[in-house]
Amino acid sequence: MKKRKIIAGITGASGQIYAKTLLDALDICHSDFDEIAVVFTQTGRQVFDYEINEDIKTYRNIRIYENDDLFAPFASGSSDYDTLIVIPCSMGMLARIANGYAGDLIARAAAVMLKERRKLIVVPRETPLNLIHIRNMEQITLAGGIVCPASPSFYCKPQSIADVAQTVAERILHLADINIDGYRWNGNKHVEYCKLKKNMGQETEKKFLVKGDFRPFVFKSTRIVQGYLSSAPERTVRVRIQGDKGFLTIKGSGNDSGASRFEFEKEISVDEAGELLKLCEPGIIDKIRHLVKAEPYIYEVDEFHGENKGLTVAEIELPDEDAIFDKPEWLGKEVTGDKRYYNSSLIKNPIAPYIV
Repeated sequence: MKKRKIIAGITGASGQIYAKTLLDALDICHSDFDEIAVVFTQTGRQVFDYEINEDIKTYRNIRIYENDDLFAPFASGSSDYDTLIVIPCSMGMLARIANGYAGDLIARAAAVMLKERRKLIVVPRETPLNLIHIRNMEQITLAGGIVCPASPSFYCKPQSIADVAQTVAERILHLADINIDGYRWNGNKHVEYCKLKKNMGQETEKKFLVKGDFRPFVFKSTRIVQGYLSSAPERTVRVRIQGDKGFLTIKGSGNDSGASRFEFEKEISVDEAGELLKLCEPGIIDKIRHLVKAEPYIYEVDEFHGENKGLTVAEIELPDEDAIFDKPEWLGKEVTGDKRYYNSSLIKNPIAPYIV
């Protein structure tokens, strides 16, 4: 089955949390796409940096295009990109799209989606609306686009701002025919959580020891503390605090090479992760994760502390085991499939004293 190509256009409207939440979801289900393209307007990038304060480079599987790059492939109707989501959509960009003024890449890509009868979804976040705004929305709708205001739902009883933003992202992804987990009203006065497929899948990673200095190439570093509710070889249940986020992850046993295995991951609150860590098996992994770009992938370089101090391991997530990727000079011996280097094993049997 042919994989899709999708574009996210991010403009200078406030409400960048909606854009971030959408990118988070697309990054999770990146294996469904040939390409996830992202275009910022100049102001969009400034507002994203101000409101989110997170480096866009932390996303492993997106490709950034400049908004003045009218040579980008999706500026042409002959390309095979099938969906453009403009989120959040400023009233200026809305007006340009509605009136066919294709002077930048986002507006041009929108014109392509409309003329080729592909999917255009604009997500305005503006209030109140004047008559010009309303007529521009009408014009886009008549031309075949979808206007999906950033209006959250509350029947899922969100507990945080992130939960509120998630309700908008889920609605957009549904409109874009992308299946993810989400809440649905089932018509019987209560909410049903529709478990679809996107929190689980097969991960393919390769793992290496680190022999040289990778630090000049690091663009982000985050402390990770994690423990295991279960470290059984056939399945591990991991609790992790990574920066200001918590995660609960279940992993199955690996294939023969050790590169691929089933993974289910769910974001939880830091408080929930802290409580679950108290229930974990003895031992804690404490490490600093450094991110290093290796186009189009990212190396996660884990520098261990505590009983594993002195051990540094690099992992790279790949679409499949045969994928070609750069191997920088600081990369050492491959240890993919060597269970001694599994975190669940390092808790019980620290390897730093006899690194090989």
